[in-house]
Amino acid sequence: MPTQCPVGTIIRIEDLQPGIAFCRECGLDTLQLRLGDAALLSPETIAQAKTRLRDFPAASALAGCSGPQVWDFTQGPSTIGLGNAALREERMLSMMKAAEVCNQLHISMAMAHLGFVPENPSEAEYSTYVEMLSRIGRRYGELGVRFLLETGQETPVTLRRLIRDAGEKSVGVNLDPANLLMYGRGNPLDAVDILRHLILGLHVKDGLYPEGTDDSLGRETVLGLGLVPFPALFEKLAGYGFHGAAIIEREVSDRERQADVRSAVPMVRAWLKNAGLGGPMG
Repeated sequence: MPTQCPVGTIIRIEDLQPGIAFCRECGLDTLQLRLGDAALLSPETIAQAKTRLRDFPAASALAGCSGPQVWDFTQGPSTIGLGNAALREERMLSMMKAAEVCNQLHISMAMAHLGFVPENPSEAEYSTYVEMLSRIGRRYGELGVRFLLETGQETPVTLRRLIRDAGEKSVGVNLDPANLLMYGRGNPLDAVDILRHLILGLHVKDGLYPEGTDDSLGRETVLGLGLVPFPALFEKLAGYGFHGAAIIEREVSDRERQADVRSAVPMVRAWLKNAGLGGPMG
């Protein structure tokens, strides 16, 4: 039965048929479609996805890109998202292509990591990110799709400022509370107060702060074993009128991921219900 906040997980577009079967097996309501580099998707792949999503619609999509991305504090700033200057234009066009794919598949929003946006708005690099986000947001707006920036590499204040300065109404936020901890960028509850109504998507993922012994991010954990205060987080989101999908994310091997998603579903539904976000939609 549909809920006020549907619960889903991430499924690769190339694995959509077995992925939908897995979602149904787990009693999930929806899914988030991982597109990879949308510029590389064939018309046949998109057409097959459109057919398969008729009976199990996707709440959102993940827009990826080609080229290396290193998820740490040293190589990350120059490789993640639009931080790679050599691939910047190509990756921006790929993010725009994701909007076209979403439009074809009747998916209302896509999300991506833009990169390590500078904290200092007077830096030239900050202005570059503003310009790029404006161009991306404008294209998404033309196609009737929302573009969500996923929390992680920058503080919530920087993210809010960036969206304000880009000035495109199609741009919002996908809250990943674990990323805020794993990058050491903020407290998830404070982030909700800062980003408020900009939050249109949610990754239900858990994690820890960086240990500070090397250049690695904090460790991702099984849901409920990290530092994300999910009951309080859902209550705070409910207070701001959030009604988007709760997408369970687990970035491990497929076998481990499936087991962890199965065990996470009843916890997430209980948290949603206690926060007033579960139950039938009226």
